[in-house]
Amino acid sequence: VVIENFHEEGPDEPADEALCASSLGWLARFLPVVEQQLAGREFVTGSFSLADITLGCTIELCALLKLDLEPYPQIRAWLSRLEARQSWRMASASPTS
Repeated sequence: VVIENFHEEGPDEPADEALCASSLGWLARFLPVVEQQLAGREFVTGSFSLADITLGCTIELCALLKLDLEPYPQIRAWLSRLEARQSWRMASASPTS
């Protein structure tokens, strides 16, 4: 886990170790719940909803933080389904100049 690369102030500021530890603890409790909720479902509530958008926008940041989602096959498959949606790709696209 390379969550210590996340800096609130800037890249030259040291990471807040307590905040990093707290965040990892929160994720350790949260990700298994989402994994279980997705078992047997394509989306969080069964069909695509606001729950998928809000959770997906948060959980997809795990890649940015280099947080390994390997232990969560349901979450990884769900993120792939979200990223395959045209609306998701359009919302995630970088604006053109």
